[in-house]
Amino acid sequence: MRWWVDIANAPHATLFRPVVRRLREEGDEVLVTVWDRGQTLPLALGDWPEARVVGVPGFRGALRAKATAIWDRASALASEIDGTGVDVALGHNSYSQLVAARRCRLPAITMMDYEHQPANHLAFRLADVVVTPAAVGHDALKRYGVRPGNLVHYEGFKEEIALAEFLPDPTFRASIGVGSGERVAVVRPAAEGALYHRRRNTLCDDVIERLARAGCRVLLTPRTAEQAERYARRAGVSVLREPVSGADLLYSAEVVIGAGGTMTREAAVLGVPTWSIFEGRPAAVDRALHDLGRLRFLRAAADLPLSELTGDPRPRPPWEPPAHAVSSVVELLREQAERLAG
Repeated sequence: MRWWVDIANAPHATLFRPVVRRLREEGDEVLVTVWDRGQTLPLALGDWPEARVVGVPGFRGALRAKATAIWDRASALASEIDGTGVDVALGHNSYSQLVAARRCRLPAITMMDYEHQPANHLAFRLADVVVTPAAVGHDALKRYGVRPGNLVHYEGFKEEIALAEFLPDPTFRASIGVGSGERVAVVRPAAEGALYHRRRNTLCDDVIERLARAGCRVLLTPRTAEQAERYARRAGVSVLREPVSGADLLYSAEVVIGAGGTMTREAAVLGVPTWSIFEGRPAAVDRALHDLGRLRFLRAAADLPLSELTGDPRPRPPWEPPAHAVSSVVELLREQAERLAG
């Protein structure tokens, strides 16, 4: 089987790292394309130096500009893939890949775990197969045009796949200048301007102030340069401007506060005390993690218990990757790809 995997955003690199390795170990060929956006390119090239870089780098702006960039990249991807002999496209709601696959008449499989993304209307209608965690049922997705016969589920969470090969680095805290006795709070602001989060989340500012007053070292991972500059001016905040191991950063923290997204769920999966300050409708995956006691929702900074923020730094919890997360999802993807190939 010849696969085409597109890395259109930074979390896609960590998700597909173990998947691509397993596919290649089983004798398949995998062509990787990548979009130069934020940390996506260095993350992808670190695993796949042969990856083909396609698309105008680093776009931001209004919805129309994003749509234009996606459309233009789809044309470039179609030209890049044409004649490569690829059998199936695989991505995580990479809209440009899905458009390009349709142009090239390639069957396409998309993975997704957020049912409130408006662009699912496009992705689910273009994809031949939609793959989601079991927590995201058909009832939550049918309004986006997905058909029951095209929807398949895997057990667990996407983050368990992405973290399946993670081995904690015992020297990580020292490597970023954090003392052994410091209490660390990792904060991830909202994706301001995204389709699913159009306005600024002011709760993040209040939470940072409470963390700083409690004596925590706040390590903030900005989504944009504007966020980096804004939060760098706040007392008690260290903005992480250079790439670091995201899993080690989360694993080394006493508490993680995130406005939704992959990092928040990764922290919950790793067993770190995690609070979500996402102001939109909670995702089914987040509700499932909440029901398991791994993730809590925070609606006011005053509700963040000081007991979580004071005292000696907590012992690092042991991390045991789920034994079959990668093999089970690869088996499912292969089954679907073979069905599509006829």
